[in-house]
Amino acid sequence: MSLSGQKKQQKKSEIRWILSFLLSYKKQILFIILCFLYINVTELAIPRLIGILIDRVFPQKDLQLFYWLLAIIIVAVAIMYVVTVKKNTLVRMVQEFATRDLQSALFQKIRELGVHYYEKRATGEILGLLNTEVYNVQRIYRDFLPWLVHAVIYTALSIGVMAVINLPMAMVTIPCLLIYFIFAPFFERKSTEVSKKIAENRLKFSQKVYENISALREIRATGSEEWGIKQVLGKLRAFNKAYIMTYWYSLWGASIRRLSYYGTGIILIVLGFVMFRRGYLTTGEFVTFLLYFFSSMHHLTSIVSTLIELNVVKKQAYPLMELMQETPKVTEKENAIKLSEVRGEITFQDVSFGYTPDALILKNFNLRVYPGERVAIVGMSGSGKSTLLRLLMRFYDPLSGTILLDGISIKDLSLESLRSHIGIVFQETYLFGASVRDNILFGNPEATDEMVYTAAKAANAHEFIEQLPQKYDTLVGERGVRLSGGQQQRIALARLFLKNPAIVLLDEATSAMDNKTEAEIQKALDEFLKGRTTLTIAHRLSTVKNYDRIIYMEHGKIVESGSFDQLVSMKGNFHKLLYGGVGKDR
Repeated sequence: MSLSGQKKQQKKSEIRWILSFLLSYKKQILFIILCFLYINVTELAIPRLIGILIDRVFPQKDLQLFYWLLAIIIVAVAIMYVVTVKKNTLVRMVQEFATRDLQSALFQKIRELGVHYYEKRATGEILGLLNTEVYNVQRIYRDFLPWLVHAVIYTALSIGVMAVINLPMAMVTIPCLLIYFIFAPFFERKSTEVSKKIAENRLKFSQKVYENISALREIRATGSEEWGIKQVLGKLRAFNKAYIMTYWYSLWGASIRRLSYYGTGIILIVLGFVMFRRGYLTTGEFVTFLLYFFSSMHHLTSIVSTLIELNVVKKQAYPLMELMQETPKVTEKENAIKLSEVRGEITFQDVSFGYTPDALILKNFNLRVYPGERVAIVGMSGSGKSTLLRLLMRFYDPLSGTILLDGISIKDLSLESLRSHIGIVFQETYLFGASVRDNILFGNPEATDEMVYTAAKAANAHEFIEQLPQKYDTLVGERGVRLSGGQQQRIALARLFLKNPAIVLLDEATSAMDNKTEAEIQKALDEFLKGRTTLTIAHRLSTVKNYDRIIYMEHGKIVESGSFDQLVSMKGNFHKLLYGGVGKDR
């Protein structure tokens, strides 16, 4: 397919995708079109009645006909206003429902795409898509489509009436209006080309604003406020420049439209005067024709300008369509297995994985964790420790090999079933901008208050929570900004205790705590982990001294395995790590 053919196909795809969210409301849309038809017929009847007044009522002083015409106008206009209210209500309803369906589809798609999608894209970019670009589609539903339906019906009817009144004058308008339609495509094309940059620059601007707000503490701490402002203003200037250029071309097109619009009007006035003097046109017909011409040309040229602007807005909605066409890297089988209970046996069989195929992190990795066994994973940065947890949670799938849970491939399990039996605490805890209670309940939304308090006490969090202004109802701020790192980790542990999973994954879950708090938490953890299959990534090696097994990883493979004392006595890599320092985890 040629490049121009591909562009045409893309345009059709965009339009088809945007309109697809209206398909559920066909009956309402049909009724809206009928409302527009009645409104337009009523509006077009008024100029015709004016012509009758000029030709018959005023010269003959026919009061009876005048009263009949007046009554018809009043009744028709009264009905038109009722129909207009109903039409506007339906248009708003369809617009809101279609936008709701779009937002719901986008949110579900984002949930399906998984972790890999978000690691490639900034949060500000995704928020920009869900806010600005959804608003653009909403404008199509609210403004452009209703106006186009109205204008097309009105223009078609009025041109038909003009041809009935005087066909020669109607034909004269055609070559005159070609002036506009010859030059308009150039400006439309240039406007569309520039408009592509609007969507790109808007997303970049939203991303910079989000980054500057999210990193506010770091920016102020380093005195980089001016740098942050320059970053934001630079993207804003690029965004504004693209917008100005788009409307510069649009306004040139509008100027040509007005030239053809008024130029044709002057020609019609001259021609109408000549035909009136020769008896081919009455005064009422002449006035009626001009009223129809100016109103229909207003609608016709506005159709063109609306289509140009619609094309701009449609292009800005293209990233949304691309998002909906993204294919999730991790998918669930149709008849996925749901496990009501698990023993907790985990097996990695010849697993290879890399975030890019040419840079493998795990290479034919093998590990078997028995039910109830506690296994610590240690090693230098980049050895693949955190990758194991991500693969087990199916944030990613291996490039080759199999991961089994109780002898069943995790690819055969439903994602909900797999993850409901696993509790995980990350090194970087995420707290919602809600209350402490709600953040703990995230581990088990059905839990009672008493269960929440018990979990908080087990995580050594109850005491500091009771000292907060509203205790368990205290809002923690976005990402838990009002709490210290150690307090955030304790709430995350309380979530874990409340969930009560059969399998526990810990990624340096106590790294932000002081030594005294960590020791107290460790006692609670040791008690909680009894009988649960546990995989722990540890930097503070003293916290895993009592684990059943410790494995040392290097370059995606296990190079040492054994108990704490066994590995120390071997005086190998683990011994060096214990007494020589630890690198950052990956």
